[in-house]
Amino acid sequence: MNETTRPGKATLFIRVVFLASVLLALLFAATSHVSGKYRLLLLVGELSCIPYKLVVVKMTRPENIVFERGQLLAFLPYGRLTDQLNQRLLDGNGSILVVKYLAGVAGDIIKVENDAVTVAGRKFGDLDLLEKLNRAPGSYDRIQVLVDGQLAMMGTEPRSFDARYWGPINVDEVVGVVYPIW
Repeated sequence: MNETTRPGKATLFIRVVFLASVLLALLFAATSHVSGKYRLLLLVGELSCIPYKLVVVKMTRPENIVFERGQLLAFLPYGRLTDQLNQRLLDGNGSILVVKYLAGVAGDIIKVENDAVTVAGRKFGDLDLLEKLNRAPGSYDRIQVLVDGQLAMMGTEPRSFDARYWGPINVDEVVGVVYPIW
């Protein structure tokens, strides 16, 4: 290719901008069409407790989910957050979704002993947030058997605020199945 047939930098820039605009328009159209069924979540900051930054949540009712350990699920964390965030949930905002792994189902045991947690026999690590939560060592120690309708939801990061602190959630709090993108 010689100099006369190669596109200039300005032409290349216009092409890239045009292609990006078309892709964004298609993405907007697709998400508008399925926005009631799918949500795209960007998980950033210190609150992220799983190793992914971008996920898709397939919104569905709990009765449509076959629950399996290791599955990523989204749920509404009623009563498990700060007073301000809990009020946002109660006011019907619905924008506060928590994403964690399903670690335990009915019949499984959550065991917190010497500030270390296991769920269904799998070690999830220590309780690294005791100081931040202003709690004494051993204050969360317990053995709890999950009953029907309860799920143990866990993060994989050391700073995860999860079932090791607040126990199981109710199945009816689950609002979707999560699929990691990046």
